[in-house]
Amino acid sequence: MVRIPDGNLMRVLFAALREGLRFLYFKRRVAELRQTPAVPAGTLLYVFSLAPSMPALLRACRSLQPGPRHLIVYPDPPLGTGVFEAANALVSDYAPPGTQLTTPNTLAVEQG
Repeated sequence: MVRIPDGNLMRVLFAALREGLRFLYFKRRVAELRQTPAVPAGTLLYVFSLAPSMPALLRACRSLQPGPRHLIVYPDPPLGTGVFEAANALVSDYAPPGTQLTTPNTLAVEQG
């Protein structure tokens, strides 16, 4: 959702185009991330195109099946202090063991 205060059609179209391109760029980045050693073979990714809300994270955690390693990936920047800790607590309580909440940059730094 994008707020355009004056309703200018060109601004609406530009905002929609910008959000669409941002989503496609992130989707491509996640596909490239799968090719790196940061994501071992067999790892299942749950991908958000925006920073996830707590209800969205809860739905994601409940939909994950026990089994291989899971990563919940969302775009940079990382969630703020306090929000990230709360989100991690939610993931550790409701997701299968070993599930990690991360961003592509954070994952690359941890592995590299």
